[in-house]
Amino acid sequence: MSWAIALFEYALQVPANRMGCTAISLPQLRILQEAIALLVFVPFSVPSMRQPIKLEYLWSSLCVVGALYFLFRSPCSGHPPDPERQFQAKRSRRRWLDTVISYNQIMTVTVSSTLPRSPSLVRRERQKAETRQSILDAARDLFVVDGIEATTMRAIAAKIGYTATAIYHHFRDKDALIEELCVADFTALGKAMYKIGHIVEPVDRLRALGAAYAEFALANPSQYRFMFMTPHRHGPVDENGQPTHKPDEDAYQFVFQTVSEGIALGRFRAELRNPHELAQMMWASVHGVVSLWLTHCDDPYIQWHPPIQTIRTMVDVMIRGASRSIA
Repeated sequence: MSWAIALFEYALQVPANRMGCTAISLPQLRILQEAIALLVFVPFSVPSMRQPIKLEYLWSSLCVVGALYFLFRSPCSGHPPDPERQFQAKRSRRRWLDTVISYNQIMTVTVSSTLPRSPSLVRRERQKAETRQSILDAARDLFVVDGIEATTMRAIAAKIGYTATAIYHHFRDKDALIEELCVADFTALGKAMYKIGHIVEPVDRLRALGAAYAEFALANPSQYRFMFMTPHRHGPVDENGQPTHKPDEDAYQFVFQTVSEGIALGRFRAELRNPHELAQMMWASVHGVVSLWLTHCDDPYIQWHPPIQTIRTMVDVMIRGASRSIA
């Protein structure tokens, strides 16, 4: 066991020494070696040497992170000031610092998760999660009925019998609440649609996407109304102006990729070369049926056909019209 730990430790230290001799100073290199040694040894000392887990391990690991931060926050290299060398040194320091911090986070989570938790703490955490979910559900309903701009945090609190001050213990402001609600609902839709990602043929996948989209909307009408039938402000963006949502959980991105594959394989008519146009045509057709059903399903003057059957037929008709040949 000791040799295995030493092998793993030196596997990290050897490349660190090789990069360190040209990128960082001797003090930085030394503290980096000690940090790696400690962060590899401590997690193994508990199961292999049967050392008791103490809260002091958490505090000491935070001290290691602090030492790394203060030593690496400014360049200390003894090399002449060369722009390219400074850039490479900064990148090497950041990469190895991230590696050490990642090991520290793993150790911290391991130690924290194994500490005994009292029943009262477990109960408080469960109640906090339930309260947070109640706030999200109430906010979603009010956003759909009254609109996002007209809904206040005080109104959300009143709906669930809380004070406005209590809500701010869970969300810093209304924007934070809206962002979490959007992330949760759009992630659920994305996961529902990605379950059919194993279908290889893009035309068959597009058919299944229409049905999956409709089934999610009809099973989660409140979420769907909030996502697609309530005006939203633009979501958060990064420093480059790009949306911060994850593409692999973006339902529209999945439709767009499916349509793009179909165009690349020559499945659609020659004039339909714009994947955004074709994806939006498919999306709008399914959304139209879902929206009519959600808003007018109780209308006694319309004899409604089962919406899932209608959407399956409509998607098939759309694909047949867009295909080079009858699909």
